[in-house]
Amino acid sequence: PGGAGTIEAVAGRAISNAQLGNLDEAMAALDVIVDHGSEHPFAHVAAALVLALAGDAEGALRQAAAVESVGGSTYLDRAITAVAAAGAHGALGDAEAAATVLDGAIAECLKVGDVVAIALLQRAHVRVLGRVHPSGVAGVAGVAGGGPDGGGALGEGWVNVIEALPAREHVA
Repeated sequence: PGGAGTIEAVAGRAISNAQLGNLDEAMAALDVIVDHGSEHPFAHVAAALVLALAGDAEGALRQAAAVESVGGSTYLDRAITAVAAAGAHGALGDAEAAATVLDGAIAECLKVGDVVAIALLQRAHVRVLGRVHPSGVAGVAGVAGGGPDGGGALGEGWVNVIEALPAREHVA
């Protein structure tokens, strides 16, 4: 079970279960990832996200740090990891650290032009920090620049992830 393809599939399953709110199944997938995926950045991405949503902020931050330390991560790996890390920092009451990770990931994704990743990060910014990022916000009903459907570029699974992050009140 240690091959890159298997680890990617298990990590993908962990993330999709997290998107569906099935944290028990997502956590079960982490057992395989922890045992066999230490050299795969996507394994750490999945672990960071699942642990953040499960309320293990410290574990999520350890996994987020591992995404960078193992090397080979993509901008999308770093974007998803930033969502997890921001949620973990938010849960620990560290808004400054949450803003720092989100700012860096948003800047990178704006350069790449990935509208889904940008929307995910901007929505995480609103959710965790309670304010719109200077780049705007995609798909948030009732917020300047947001869409009427509240979803915009994000699929339901990513909306579920955002809604599971710790929230601050909107401060505009």
